[in-house]
Amino acid sequence: MKDVRFVMLMTMVEKKVDEMAVVSVSNVLWALARLHYPASAMLTDALAARAAHECKSAEPRHLSTVMWALAVLDHEPRSKLLAAVAERTADTAHNFRAPDIVNMLWAYARWHRMAPGGAPGSAEVVAALSSNALASLASFTPYQCANLAWSLAMLEAPLPPRALGMILDRAASEPTQLDNTALTHTLWAVGVKGTKMDGNSGSFQTLLAESAKRALAKKVGRTGAAGVIWACGRLQVTPRPGDSDALLSRLLDGGKGGAKALESQALVHAVWGVCHMDGVQMSEAHRESVLSHTRRLVKNGKMSESHAEALRMSAAGAGLDPQAMAEVLSS
Repeated sequence: MKDVRFVMLMTMVEKKVDEMAVVSVSNVLWALARLHYPASAMLTDALAARAAHECKSAEPRHLSTVMWALAVLDHEPRSKLLAAVAERTADTAHNFRAPDIVNMLWAYARWHRMAPGGAPGSAEVVAALSSNALASLASFTPYQCANLAWSLAMLEAPLPPRALGMILDRAASEPTQLDNTALTHTLWAVGVKGTKMDGNSGSFQTLLAESAKRALAKKVGRTGAAGVIWACGRLQVTPRPGDSDALLSRLLDGGKGGAKALESQALVHAVWGVCHMDGVQMSEAHRESVLSHTRRLVKNGKMSESHAEALRMSAAGAGLDPQAMAEVLSS
């Protein structure tokens, strides 16, 4: 990116942005996002404004690329762009292909918490693209279905009966196609949007077993493991023998004398999840590790009162000594 030729290209972009067609804007934004280029806020604003101006002629792939790239670049879109994209999406939703839908919904999911109810106009966009996705789910890869599930959960999107089950079945049809993040995100999303029936399905159990296998190999991240444990508790799923131990061991790695810190939310999710699993409790080693992590978080000032209360309420159900947990939290 320090190449003089690239610098010259960026200078040309800055000079020509007001003359660009939407396809050019989408191509530039895609390149900046892929390169993680530190574009100035002024340039990103100018490209977003040009996209809004040219939106009426945009094809679905242009819309999705623009929105995906802006989300990757941590740009919060203005209302003019959001309104233009919503209007164009309503007209062209039936032409969106699987990659376009996944990228667009992912972007809106990233922006969902920036305002109550999500980004302005997002409800209409999400509804239109969700309907298209469910009607053409056979064209989605398992990986795309995993991302679709995560985005819909983040967006708190209403879904018709069995819709989530259909997405889950497709994602679980080839679990090896899912990377570690997509795998754990799918299980977390089912925990958010699903029911006990979804949790007891063969597809959920397939992905749960795969996540436990990867947890043993330390391929699954600790936060991801916590999300899976939480989902099992939320759905009142009892993992197969050894699966919960594998996920807990991955999450709590480094707890007893180890150097690896654990976020309090991940710890709370895991303890709460075990508390709500039928017939599952922590081993002695895991109980000691939970207390060790808790002690460290309290000492470092990283334990909020809400998280502390959640640990107090869940301790006994997870097989922890409530008195020991209370003492650690008050130390």
